[in-house]
Amino acid sequence: MFKWQDHARREFGSVACVKERVGLPAVSKYSVLRHWLVPAKGRFAFWGRDRWFSLVQLRILTGRTHQIRLHMAFLGHPLVGDIKYNAQRFEDDKALVPRIFLHCLRMEFQDLDGSTFVAASDLAPDLQVVLAQMQSSSASEQEPMSGSSSSKHFCKQRLFPGFAQLLAKSSPPKPSAGAAEATRRIVHFCNICGEWEVSERAVLQRGRKSALYWRVRQHQGPDDITSEQNEKADTESWGQPVLWVPTELQEEVEDAVTPSANPIPEQKPLEEPGSSGMREKDDLPPAWGALGSEWAWAHDGSRPNGWIRMLTGGILATKWGGGTWQVANSPPRAGEEATPPLLIATFGSDQHVLRLDPANGTGARSFNVVAKQRTTDGKPLDQEFAELTKSCCPTRGWLS
Repeated sequence: MFKWQDHARREFGSVACVKERVGLPAVSKYSVLRHWLVPAKGRFAFWGRDRWFSLVQLRILTGRTHQIRLHMAFLGHPLVGDIKYNAQRFEDDKALVPRIFLHCLRMEFQDLDGSTFVAASDLAPDLQVVLAQMQSSSASEQEPMSGSSSSKHFCKQRLFPGFAQLLAKSSPPKPSAGAAEATRRIVHFCNICGEWEVSERAVLQRGRKSALYWRVRQHQGPDDITSEQNEKADTESWGQPVLWVPTELQEEVEDAVTPSANPIPEQKPLEEPGSSGMREKDDLPPAWGALGSEWAWAHDGSRPNGWIRMLTGGILATKWGGGTWQVANSPPRAGEEATPPLLIATFGSDQHVLRLDPANGTGARSFNVVAKQRTTDGKPLDQEFAELTKSCCPTRGWLS
């Protein structure tokens, strides 16, 4: 891992690089304690699909910056509420927990006299409440509970207090049927050292116990990995390509020798231009300001945590990487006044439908997100654009 920091410390975090004298070794061990399936109902309806969550106990053998956050993102299972290494799901996670779900349960230090000092802390109350809500609303088969009485019993008997005992008594979930699959590899281009690397995932066996082993190593040459292995593994949502890339390095990646080196996925609209009210135009409607204007982006609707800019050619620049924008026609009905057209903004793995907010009395232009879906679903938006008036999530933005 290599700690990244620009001169003004506007961007700070860690990236993975195995080049000697660039990255430092980082090792973590983890164990899955239990799973929850939280349905997309009630206040989670805007997710659009049910989501699985796992309670994981980790032990780090090295102490690198953001080690746990980067390692879990590399596995394809980033921490809930992590805006840096899990920006694509951050908006959905805000409905579940207001901050990153990470807690230090136990630390050991060596004192000046050589003795060992142990510091321990029970799980924070707000995170305990999140686990209780998960348990009461999930469809978990491990400990099926439903109803308010079960939720209160779970909170009283299992969580408040004594989280360490909960971890000790938890039985790990049974491994899936595909746990013994062959080694998977992904070849990728490192934009830190400018060399090729390989992300690997393998299964290790020790008696009746099995474990997944993950690592990043240097590419050994054209015979190191076959094209079939890379093509098959390229569809996975794990490995180096899914990690956070500093903005300064994203520009360098665009000039790499091969398109496969670009960690920013190609953004494609879910509908062909000209269908379902969408039009193919590079000009931005006057109501949305001039091209290149910066719009603040706030996942919670009040505190900005990012920005977006509409550029020429339908290109969208955001804090989280590149994307596309497109204007959607919303013709007025008979007897109704014309409203500013909707804007379809696609970045990360989400497609957002933005509508200007006419009820803002401050005079500053702002927008709400009235529809959202994953671009990986491959399904077109089935709503009529003219009828999209209510916000689907807390996300808001305004012209800076």
